[in-house]
Amino acid sequence: MAFDYFYGNESMQFAFYRIPKTLMLDPQFDHVSLDAKLLYGLLLDRTAMSMENNWFDDQGRAYIKEAQRLGMVIDVSHISDEAFWDIMDVTQAPVIATHSNSRAVCNHSRNLTDDMFAQICKTGGVAGFNLCDDFVGTSPDLDTCCDHFLHFMELDPDGKHIALGGDLDGVDVLPKGFTGIESYPDLADCLMTRGLSEDNLHDIFWKNALGVMKRCCI
Repeated sequence: MAFDYFYGNESMQFAFYRIPKTLMLDPQFDHVSLDAKLLYGLLLDRTAMSMENNWFDDQGRAYIKEAQRLGMVIDVSHISDEAFWDIMDVTQAPVIATHSNSRAVCNHSRNLTDDMFAQICKTGGVAGFNLCDDFVGTSPDLDTCCDHFLHFMELDPDGKHIALGGDLDGVDVLPKGFTGIESYPDLADCLMTRGLSEDNLHDIFWKNALGVMKRCCI
């Protein structure tokens, strides 16, 4: 992609604000082309989408393909249902939902339907559990959190496509019994009480997400 193709484009201007300063200024990223950095910024929001609709236009689909070619992982957590399926139509690599829960357990648009989660599994991606109480349930506690994991495991019995999403930097209210990163062991204990094995926990808490990064980025 040529840089001047985007020059003057409103999406490009927005992208510069979305690119982390470390990616633009740190010498260790000097080998990354400006086009690649710009593409990263574009993919952080809906700037590659049709302004009139909630799905990707042809240019947006081209961004997806190029991002995957460059070793970037597409994250669908902040995207419309229509755009989700657009991505699934063109993806050639694992797709992730870094911080999205089960819509069957908590009916919120930020969560994944069963069909969406199943499609992420087919790509080899993962869904990361989000601790925002609005996405977990009504007056949620650790057991409510476990409900999401257990529902996903009904669709993914080996538990190879479930991960932690946290969102602790963007959450105002956490489920009862969860105070911060120090509470993850309590969540693990609760999951084991609900029937998950230590191997399941190792996968969910570490191996699943790492596996996607190794396949796509390294």
